Amino acid sequence: CRAPRPPRGKHCHESMACVALYDHHCALLAAPVWGWGYYAFVAWLLSMAACVPPFVLLCGRYLKRRRWEGAGGSGVGMFMAWCGLWWAVACLLLVYHAYISWRGMTTLEHARSLRQESEALDEREEERLMAK
Repeated sequence: CRAPRPPRGKHCHESMACVALYDHHCALLAAPVWGWGYYAFVAWLLSMAACVPPFVLLCGRYLKRRRWEGAGGSGVGMFMAWCGLWWAVACLLLVYHAYISWRGMTTLEHARSLRQESEALDEREEERLMAK
């Protein structure tokens, strides 16, 4: 892409477009997350974190009443565990994105800062070992 890059922007290779305030390309949404779309992404995570527990409880009650038995007689438990796993992932992503939003960074900028900190730590460790 030869278009001028907007401030804090990046070329998204998956969608083949330059976007301002590029955060990341979300495989679940099949689109780049950037600008106002980032707030929609965080709202989606928030809705997942808020809606999954009641859904799982209601479905679990329904399935228990119907005596639904899946693989090995633990179908209800497996269903609830699977939903609980996705709920945990949504909650962790929500906490992570709240943290980087509080710091005023995008996911890409946060990853770069972690990489730079790691490289600086490696250099200091190398210098310390050479001084011995």
